[in-house]
Amino acid sequence: MYVKKHIQSVVDRSFTPKQIMFSFGVLVFFLILNVNLYGDLSFSSLNVYAVISFLVNGLLWIFLLVNEVMKKSFSLFFIVWFFCLYFFFFAGFTQYTHSYYPWISYAFSDSQIFTFNICLLLWTFSLLAGSKFCGGRSRRSRKISDEILHDKIWIFILSASLICGYRIVTVGISNLFSRSTSEVAVSINTSLSMVIDKLLMSIMYFSTAYSILHFRKYKKKFPMIICGLCMLVAYFPTGSARNVIAGLYLGCFLLMFPSLRHNRVFSVMFMISFMIVFPLLNAFRNTSFSEVDIFKALKSIMNNYATEWLAGDYDAYTMFGTTFNYVKENGSSLGYQLLGVLLFFVPRSIWGTKPYGSGYFLGDNLGWSFKNVSCPLPGEMLINFGMIGMLIFALFFGFLIKWLDNTYWQNSSDDDFNVFDPLYCYMVGYFLFICRGDLLSSFAYLMSVIFVWLILNLIDLKGENSKITKCKQ
Repeated sequence: MYVKKHIQSVVDRSFTPKQIMFSFGVLVFFLILNVNLYGDLSFSSLNVYAVISFLVNGLLWIFLLVNEVMKKSFSLFFIVWFFCLYFFFFAGFTQYTHSYYPWISYAFSDSQIFTFNICLLLWTFSLLAGSKFCGGRSRRSRKISDEILHDKIWIFILSASLICGYRIVTVGISNLFSRSTSEVAVSINTSLSMVIDKLLMSIMYFSTAYSILHFRKYKKKFPMIICGLCMLVAYFPTGSARNVIAGLYLGCFLLMFPSLRHNRVFSVMFMISFMIVFPLLNAFRNTSFSEVDIFKALKSIMNNYATEWLAGDYDAYTMFGTTFNYVKENGSSLGYQLLGVLLFFVPRSIWGTKPYGSGYFLGDNLGWSFKNVSCPLPGEMLINFGMIGMLIFALFFGFLIKWLDNTYWQNSSDDDFNVFDPLYCYMVGYFLFICRGDLLSSFAYLMSVIFVWLILNLIDLKGENSKITKCKQ
């Protein structure tokens, strides 16, 4: 009753009739589009309870998405509701109506579909309750000192240049433009190689981010141009994983244009990027840059757009259902999978039984030949702690996400730059991949960014304290 009361209060206060009508219109448009793209569908063969459960979830997520955009031009909760809407509703409903699910050779039963959707509905309510518990809580963020933003800007220029040069020498300039040829191992140890690569990427991001803030404050373009060009060459959009591109470029874009804080352009931009640009980048995953015909790839995306919702990139609903069935038959791991996430930095040579990512774990236990699959956030908690644990952790995640959103929006401004701004802007672009999972890889990659951010904070704080001490003397 306590959770229900708070959720009801949020719903009652948040949604205006215009928002509800707009949301309903979007939902109806999608359903009409779905029928037109697949004219041979017979809705009479669908189970009414399964369809209603999809519609209830879809409407709720559209409402939450629109409401979040009305309150903030961008936020982590916007990404969460966007993910739920597109992966769990649009993709999930399309896969259900066609009885086709990525990776598995069978179709879920109507009763299973209904159960999955009820679980996702409860997950959503728990997230909302957690955000309500957080309320307006946040952490006060320090301003970035002139010591690091101005006096030490040369360090960022040098770092970006060295990383760019290193990537050119080790990978080759022509190989940097396609994902299939841009990766290089820096160590025989795969884990160590991954950590070093992500740390270099993180340093490149913060070098570019701080050079952008330097430009906004001091109107000096040179550091931003140098760092921006280095990032463009070293991590070219078609030569890097999409989670890297989303964090790097969307993060820098949000820092570069403070006007995005005051309008709704980002939400539209993000949707277009997700629906067109990201599928286009996938063309470079296994093909060199010279072999890809951009216009042909774009035409293929548009011609086959209807089948995109059935592809492996949208496997989150399938993997949640697969996780639910696995836990029902075999029980949860009692937190063992999560332990592997938290101790991701421990080499497998030391910890022989270190768990693999939950997506890989499921694929391996179910005998799949292809194991590079997702495991969405509710599925991660389900495989770790079962249904009750999933809902409890949803409360925690709701609280944490709201707290992070509050910390940014209550401290940030167009003129003063807080130390949290670059990290938060990166997370806005990256958070979709945390939602999709699996958590082991997405968490490990994010921690490399947070590690570099913490080092910069310590340097900044030390320089500020040193300056204060000199002034007192």
